Amino acid sequence: MKAILLDHVEQMSIRDVEIPVPKEDEVLIKVKAAGLCGSDFHIYHGTYPAVYPLIQGHEFSGVIEKTGEKAGRWKVGQRVTADPNIYCHHCYYCLKSQENMCENAQASGVTRNGAFAEYVVVPASQLYELPKQISFEEGALIEPLACALYGVKRLQPEYGGKAVIFGAGPMGLLLLKALNIAGMSQVAVVDLDPVCLERASAMGAAKTFSHIEEVKNAYPRGFDVVVDATGNPKVIGQMFDAAAKRARILQFGCADTDTVVPISPYQIYANDWTYIGTCTAVHTYNEAIDLISEGKIRVRDVISQVVSMETLAEYLANGKPAGTMKIVMRPDGAE
Repeated sequence: MKAILLDHVEQMSIRDVEIPVPKEDEVLIKVKAAGLCGSDFHIYHGTYPAVYPLIQGHEFSGVIEKTGEKAGRWKVGQRVTADPNIYCHHCYYCLKSQENMCENAQASGVTRNGAFAEYVVVPASQLYELPKQISFEEGALIEPLACALYGVKRLQPEYGGKAVIFGAGPMGLLLLKALNIAGMSQVAVVDLDPVCLERASAMGAAKTFSHIEEVKNAYPRGFDVVVDATGNPKVIGQMFDAAAKRARILQFGCADTDTVVPISPYQIYANDWTYIGTCTAVHTYNEAIDLISEGKIRVRDVISQVVSMETLAEYLANGKPAGTMKIVMRPDGAE
């Protein structure tokens, strides 16, 4: 099969490799669509923990091509997506219902081969059936939406509160949709790119801003919910200026592993803030599938391009074109 193989940091090529063989509790999936995530760039540049050599790609959908003897109810020909995060279910954290802290975790496209290829093998336990009304391209966005929904669950925002999101990229816009559904009275978005802000307005942002001073002038008492969806240390350092008293602040954006941001402990104390991390998605895939199926969240709105494997590899190595949102790859070469 054809695959994008990352031999080591910034050492990548498209190659013919053997089609993987599923173990007895696994399935082989013919990949129909795979999304390019911000963390894929971190893995490519070596600023996110991963195992090399590696076929990346953790956002995907496809059709079951082969099943192991103990794959359960799953059948050849079924349309599926998968949770790429594989937990052991018997370590200290798994037994505390904190699976995303699993001491033995693996992840498709991070510690084991993923879906930037024509085929991928995953444990049958990770599968979710893809309803017919969800396209394969939309199916590749179930994982990022599930992550956004888990972030909102971690936030536990109060109904009717005001929220601001820093970053109007694909994840920022999915968080915008999720917070609106969660009952925020207003959700504002901050980004330097005017095109991204136009998209945010079209997708439900109550207000848009390009600078923190504009935010502070418009909302001098700040926001009840503040979200970073950039992972940019400069942005993270500024977002606290937008927080109201007793604000809940979500660190959603993935920064480099060695990033350090100055934070005032006194401000956290004096303002009664809650600063929350969020990692992957836990038990939010069915919700994501239902919201897409019912048309409550249109993930197709954040897809900029559907590209070939060759084009995806070029973007991974050199960066996405300016102004693009979510890039989805089709191994069959359709663009």
